[in-house]
Amino acid sequence: MSDADIPRKFFWRRVVAFVVDWFLLSVLFGLITVAIQPLVPVTLSAPGFVEFKVCEDATDRTFALDPDEILPLKEGEIRRVRFCRISHLGLTNHNVLSFIAVRKSGVTTYRRAVSYTSDEDGRPVTLVSVGHVMMLFAPFLLAALYGSGGRPPGKRLVRLAVLDSDWYPVTGLPALKRELLKWFPFMLVAAAALFLAVTTDPEQFLKTAASTLDNGLFYLLMFFYLVLLLATLFYWLFPFIRWRGQSYYDKWLRLYVVRRSGEQHLME
Repeated sequence: MSDADIPRKFFWRRVVAFVVDWFLLSVLFGLITVAIQPLVPVTLSAPGFVEFKVCEDATDRTFALDPDEILPLKEGEIRRVRFCRISHLGLTNHNVLSFIAVRKSGVTTYRRAVSYTSDEDGRPVTLVSVGHVMMLFAPFLLAALYGSGGRPPGKRLVRLAVLDSDWYPVTGLPALKRELLKWFPFMLVAAAALFLAVTTDPEQFLKTAASTLDNGLFYLLMFFYLVLLLATLFYWLFPFIRWRGQSYYDKWLRLYVVRRSGEQHLME
């Protein structure tokens, strides 16, 4: 099949399909979070779509940790403290405490801040993001929906289908490979975050992370994050420019995303 025969990009349809699938997965794992939170010894954080935040000024409150150990003030700075309660589907789940150092210079305001998950007294607690767990399981759940010629809800909504090189709907192992390769950047970050969450002491990790604000490690981490973000965008978006909509994983697996109308697969 030549490049001229490859279906058009369907970029915005594919974006909508991805957002719909992400939203539905978030709701599903949000419900799971609410159901199992009383049964597990760690604090769980649901995906963002089902997370709600209510914050208050807590500058005058006294907390278990000394703010000067977490965020020492520099000359000309004043401290603000914000305490937020996070709820999932109306049920309070965990708190986020933020120490904010503010300095004004003319009309410009500079801020430094450290935020962490805490109990009511401000002690750090271990937080496991169910959103990260979702990223690890999403490829398997979505691939299962391709069985017997089916499709994930997002692609069904925008009338897209994934076909193999013989122009048959993708199923089974090829569908799983495609979803694993598509979600690979998410899975990599999720696995690293979950590993840190379950293997580190929350208070020690907080103090170590806060200390990077005043040394070069913070900027090195930000640079690494930027490189990772750009690499992820390149992985997902460049193929839409170079190969008319065939992503890297579609090209490797010889798969094609086409528009589906009724029972007909149309190449445009």
